[in-house]
Amino acid sequence: MDKKARIKLIKDIREEKGIGLKEAEYMADEYIKNGIYSIEKTPKTNSNFYDKVKSLPGFDSFGTKKEIKYLATMLYPNEEVFAIASGIMDNNTWLITCTSKRIIFIDCGMIYGVKHSEIMIDKVNAVSFTNGLLLGDIHIEDGASRRTITNVSKNSTKPFVDAVHKSIELNKVANQEQHYSAVSRADELLKFKNLLDMGVITQEEFQKQKEKILEL
Repeated sequence: MDKKARIKLIKDIREEKGIGLKEAEYMADEYIKNGIYSIEKTPKTNSNFYDKVKSLPGFDSFGTKKEIKYLATMLYPNEEVFAIASGIMDNNTWLITCTSKRIIFIDCGMIYGVKHSEIMIDKVNAVSFTNGLLLGDIHIEDGASRRTITNVSKNSTKPFVDAVHKSIELNKVANQEQHYSAVSRADELLKFKNLLDMGVITQEEFQKQKEKILEL
């Protein structure tokens, strides 16, 4: 990479991140080491989705303009975004997103098109981070594999990991509520079945109660 291109990269990083010259130089050198020589700047006019997610703790969209647009198209109904960060994985810049249902990895490459993978939140076994002077790494384990996202903004690592823990806990609570609801309905059905067997209610009355319970 020639000197002129490096200077431009440093300038773009300073404008995008709002950081000092030395920090931008350090970050630029890290990106160059990973074969990344330019970044996509965040658009000045943002969509409603971008306006919504940019207020998330630790939000960092560095070099992931296309990925955020793609993310908006792939969320499930009622799926809430808890954290967004960007970093290096497989020598490319990836957007990593924690939602109420999963962790999503997106890379909108110029040559190979969109690559994305995901880990359902109930499959996450462990998540952690390590920080250096300016950048950090996020480590995610799902039992079958361990993924490490490097060159993540230091301000994003802990908020992202905290968001994953939050999503895991909310998922556990939701599963418990579903379990208790299923048990409660089963108990209600058994109660009315016993009344039917004892001749206290008719088959028609039992059927009506059964339909009401199953509709809950």
